[in-house]
Formats: sequence, C-alpha cells, structure tokens
Amino acid sequence: MRYKFYLLYILLPLFLLSCGSKMPFDPRAYNGSIIDNTAPEVEPEIPQVDKDNDPFLFPENNNPDAGGFNASKFNEWTLYTYFDGKNVARHEFRNDKNWTPGDVSKGEYKLSGQSTYTEVVNPPVNKINDVTYYMYKGKNDHFLPDSDYNTKPIHDVVRMERFVFFRFTGSPLAGDALDNRLMAIDTMTKLIFAYSKPTEFKDVLGQKVPTKWESVDTATKVSGVSYPFYEYDPIGVVSPNGTVELFPQYVKDTENGYYDPRIGDPSRDVATYGKPGRSPYYVVAIEGDPFLYSVSSKKFSYRKNEYAVSDMFYEYIFADDGKTITSTEIKWNNNPEVNTYTHKSTTNPKLAVYVDSSGREIEFSLHNNNLELQEAGRIVGLSGFKDIGPLFADRVKGLTFIFGKKKMIFSDDGKTMTASGYSWQLLYGGKRNGIWKITSTDINDKVIYKKTSGANSGSFVGFKIEGDNKSDIVKWTDNSFVKETDIKLNISVFSDSHSVVK
Repeated sequence: MRYKFYLLYILLPLFLLSCGSKMPFDPRAYNGSIIDNTAPEVEPEIPQVDKDNDPFLFPENNNPDAGGFNASKFNEWTLYTYFDGKNVARHEFRNDKNWTPGDVSKGEYKLSGQSTYTEVVNPPVNKINDVTYYMYKGKNDHFLPDSDYNTKPIHDVVRMERFVFFRFTGSPLAGDALDNRLMAIDTMTKLIFAYSKPTEFKDVLGQKVPTKWESVDTATKVSGVSYPFYEYDPIGVVSPNGTVELFPQYVKDTENGYYDPRIGDPSRDVATYGKPGRSPYYVVAIEGDPFLYSVSSKKFSYRKNEYAVSDMFYEYIFADDGKTITSTEIKWNNNPEVNTYTHKSTTNPKLAVYVDSSGREIEFSLHNNNLELQEAGRIVGLSGFKDIGPLFADRVKGLTFIFGKKKMIFSDDGKTMTASGYSWQLLYGGKRNGIWKITSTDINDKVIYKKTSGANSGSFVGFKIEGDNKSDIVKWTDNSFVKETDIKLNISVFSDSHSVVK
C-alpha cells in the first residue's frame, strides 16, 4: 500500500531530465532492475492464538454481507487509482471492465491497457500510460503462493482467503516503469490495510526514490515486535458504491513521509465507515479476564425501532473494572427502573454471567466486534447509540390531546385516533425504512393517518409530535383532506396544535 506515495519522486526526476539535465540517471533505480521487488520474501512465523480468542472465528468477522454489500462485488469491480496533489493514491472501484486471469498459482488477475494521472505535476507530463492493475485473491504476493503463510489453516481457517491484494504498474513520460503495491482489502469487513512498505531508497537528483519494498509483516515493528499486516490499524474502508474512504491519520502520515502502519489504543472500537479505529483481528494481550477488559467503562444503550416496543429505552453502564453493571430501563411516560448486576464468571471472551440483586443469574454477551450487548440473546445495548425517542404511535398511545373544546383521542396502541366521532387509522410512517422515508434524526416523528369513517372518508392527514413527555403537542397538516401524494410533499407544513392531557 505504501508504494503509491513515491510517484512524485519518480516523476520529478523524469521531468527534470526532459528539460535537458546532463546529470547521469539510471532508470533501474526505480523500475526493479537493481532490486527485484517481486521476488518472494522469507515468510514470517505464523502467529498462534487459542481458538476461543481467535478473531478469525468471530461471527462478526465472517459475514460476507458486512458493510452493506456482498464480498462477491470484488469479483465484479475493477480498480481505478490516481494520485492527488500531495501524492496520496486515491482509489475507487468501478463496474465497467473485467479482470483477466493471470498466474493461477498466485491467484492473480490483471486489468491492462489503462491510464491514469497525478496531480503532483501539470499536464502533459502528469499522465501515466500502460497501466496494469493486479489483483491477488487470497495470496499475499510478498510470499510464495504455496507457502504456509498463504495456505496453512489455523483452527480450520486459512487467514489469507478473505483478503484481496492490489498492485499497480505503469509508464510515466518516456516509458520508465512504476511498480507499486497498493493495498489489501478484507472482503468480509470491507476494511483496507497497508500490507507493504518501502525499505530502501536511492538519491536521484536530490530526491529519495524507493528501490525496495518489503512486507509489513516483517519490515514494520511496534516496540520491537512485528505483527501481521491485518493486526495494524486499518487505513480505510470500501463503501457499497465502490468509493474508498482513507482515514485521516493514514493520509497525514503519507503526506509527511511516514510509511509504517500504526497500532493505536486497543480499547478503541473496530474501525468502520467514518470512524477510524483498531483492526478486528488485533489480538489484545490481556492479563486477567478478557470479557471484563472489553466492557470496562463502556456504555451500551438501545431503543428498538418497531411499533409496540419503541417506547422502551435501555441503558447499561459498566464500571471501570467491568465487574458491575448499572442498568436503566425507561418506558415512555414512566419512571425509570434501575438495576445492578455483579460479575460472577466469564465463560469466554464474548460471554459472562452476572447476578442481579435477587440472586438471579443472567448471561451477557458481546457481538458485532464488541459494539453490541445482548442479555440472554436479546439486544439490550449498542455502543455509540443515538436515541431519537419512540415512534409516533408508541409515543401517543393511550393519550388524549385537546384544542379548545375539541379532543383527539389515541387508542392504547396509538394506531387509531378518534376526533368529533370520526376515526383515523395509522397508514404508514415512523418506520424510517418504510414506504414513506423519514429523514429527521431528532425526537419528532411524522406519520400519515387515513380517515376511515364520516365525510371525506379515505382522505389523509399528516401528523407530527413536538415537545417532550411532559409538554407534548400534536400538529397536523394545513389541509386534512388531500391526496396521499400531497401529504408526502407537504408533510412539513403544519398548522393547529393540540396539547396533551396525561
């Protein structure tokens, strides 16, 4: 991944030479003639980890549909790369070409005859011709394809099988070759890793030109210790539309000429879209209880986004040592119920038994890279959850709203409203993935009810609720008797309001 940054050093000397420089220059300094950068390296020792702690076995790391798209997309997409003004390689995946099989033993695929550019220099010298992209499926091309590193299973899982590795060659200016390893992508989590880095350079016209690249597994060390490339912090993530997000720390390091991947605070959450973090495969060296380590000082909260249950809010806060849980359950318009749980035993790194004040034992488990907390198989909390309150029907169920001498009475499930002797039935809305999509992220909810009796039966009205559980009001659209399509268009226009009667 790290080789893409050196295009500046390659193009600048070429540009100077094209202007008549008489200084001697050996193009082999960067085209692989001095050092063969494709020669297989001596493979590192395969890290050992006990089966219960092996992250390659965790369910959340084995979901091909994680990230909002299936892993098979990497069979359909092809890669496009260009270099921005600070010489950081920018990538995107496109669905407009096809890979051609290469060396089958290496899991190699090619896309030849392409071109790209760099923003480091101006046209016409910024163009790169004869570009070939290489994709290696399940084989780290730093090592022999049949090496233990690439083929040996650990706990019945071959680690490399989930990764695809990308390499780039091209000819800037007069045809002198580039050969950059680009990145490794985990097809399960869709996270991107740096798997290669430059280790030797040649001074060419005052510029450092890389002449050798090595595997991150052997060339990068943290406090003197080498790690597999997939245990370092991810440098980015691939989105469902094929765009590539590069994390800020990686971009900053690249711009400043720092080429080693990092391992940050292992207590961080796993990296995801818009949120840098640790690798899901980083094995934390934990002294003591691994479950307590994972939950210490963490807060999990949750409200299910479905009618009949969205009026329940759950919050679980773990003590600094993880041994005590303070849970709060709040039913809308009711007083909170607070409970305390004490740690009894840990079954495995993802499962522990706690005891409540009555002596009842409850199993708590971690899922989705420790971002989800379950109690006896039921989701009770998500790390970083943003609460938007109950859905409309759950918020108004059983309530009466008044406006002058008029009353608006909602049924016990909130799905039927009566006013002036006529009935209105909840049609849709409030479920943010429903027919009518609601994009607001605040507590206010908007819905559509259909009149089921009386004059203008079959017409529609849009409602929303404002306030909090102590001072709620209901508002509705200006014209209550309009077409369903008009309600969709004008749902944000509200007039009269009714105050709540508790």
